[in-house]
Amino acid sequence: VRSRRRRERHPDAAPARDSELGGSFDAMIRHSRMMHGVDLRGIVVYGSVVKGTATASSDLDLLIVLKPGHLVQRSLYRMWDEQPLEFGGHQVEPSIVTLPEDFAHVSGFWAEIATEGLPIWWSDLALHHYLVKLRDMMARGALRRAHSHGQAYWINTAEVA
Repeated sequence: VRSRRRRERHPDAAPARDSELGGSFDAMIRHSRMMHGVDLRGIVVYGSVVKGTATASSDLDLLIVLKPGHLVQRSLYRMWDEQPLEFGGHQVEPSIVTLPEDFAHVSGFWAEIATEGLPIWWSDLALHHYLVKLRDMMARGALRRAHSHGQAYWINTAEVA
C-alpha cells in the first residue's frame, strides 16, 4: 500500500521546471536572496524566454519583488551590474519593484506579470495572492486587455466607472 502522505516542499525549491528554459534557477535565487535579504518577497521570470520567443540575443527578464514600501534606488541595480548573471546563455536583466499594497491603480506591467510571469521563488504567499487577485479581476472583467495601434494596454474598469 502506497503512503498518501503529503510531501512537504522545501522552502527554497523553485516551483517551476527550470530545465525547460535551459538553465537552473538556483543561482538566480541565491543571488537575489544574497543581495536583497529579508526585503525580498518574490522572484518572477517573464518576457521572451518564458514565452518561448527568445532569440540568441535576448536577455532573461527577472522581476525582483521587494516588500511594500521599500525604497527602490539605483544602488540596488548597481549590485546586479557589478555581479551579472547568465541563464541558459541569456544575460539576466533584473527589474526591481515593490509589491503593491492595493488594487486601486493596477499597472499594465503587473497585469502582464499576472498573465505571463513565471514565479520561481517567494518568501510568503503575498506575491501569489496579489497575482491571483489580478487574474480574478481579469476573469470578472474588472481588468481587461485592449489594443490600440497594435499595442496592448490594460483597463481597470473599476477606475473608469
